[in-house]
Amino acid sequence: MREHGLGFRKSLGQNFLVDRNILLKVVAATEPTDSDCILEVGAGIGTLTVALAPACRRVVAIEIDRALIPLLSENVRGFGNIEIVHGDATKMDLAAIAGVFPPGDCGRPWKVVSNLPYYATSPIITGALSAVGRVSRMVFMVQKEVALRMVAAPGSDEYGAFSIACQYRTIPRIYSVVPRRAFMPPPEVDSAIVVMDARETRDYDVPDEAMFFRVVRETFSHRRKTILSALKGAFGKDEVSQALHRAGITPGRRGETLSIGEFAALSRALGTMFAKAGS
Repeated sequence: MREHGLGFRKSLGQNFLVDRNILLKVVAATEPTDSDCILEVGAGIGTLTVALAPACRRVVAIEIDRALIPLLSENVRGFGNIEIVHGDATKMDLAAIAGVFPPGDCGRPWKVVSNLPYYATSPIITGALSAVGRVSRMVFMVQKEVALRMVAAPGSDEYGAFSIACQYRTIPRIYSVVPRRAFMPPPEVDSAIVVMDARETRDYDVPDEAMFFRVVRETFSHRRKTILSALKGAFGKDEVSQALHRAGITPGRRGETLSIGEFAALSRALGTMFAKAGS
């Protein structure tokens, strides 16, 4: 980067991985095969890109910083299976990229890999989750505290709407904790590699996802309240009471103790009640 007159841009969350052992762990977590197409978000100068390329069919590398593109292009020169895309991944349709680019090249779901810039963690993961079906595995380097939220169980301090969003469509697990000294410049916190495998079957009976996620959001916007108190403002006290009874959930429980299955049952009950009221 000094040779190219480049510096690290804090505004873009540029903390580049410089520990080869951690780099190899990310590749191992991805489990690339010669038939895999991999979408890398935030390619930087191409350290991970060139580690993935020999083991897979194609890598599409997205990078937002136009100043890095020449150096990235130089570092991946010689690999015929790497495509560089300049753009902001938080504003891209990752499902569309996996389905269209490059046309007809991959007949199987893609994998998404990223050393995520901390400022863009939530929108990029949310975008990747919306691509489940065209994406089979996601491997993300995130802040350790974010990783704990992604895998959190009901009743824990870390459990929340983000936990449910991750666990509803995927099975997330922490693959390895990564010390801050593995990056240049080092961030202020440790990180973790999280592997998220898309659920192959529909594990939860959710006929109306909009209702399901609305119930989840309303619940965790009042996380210390009972589930009845948290939801009555949005749906009505009597309606919530009836729905809780139908779902077999005690009204006095705090919402943060509900499992995804219980949220699914509650959203079904509420959805049925409001559908009948509107008919």
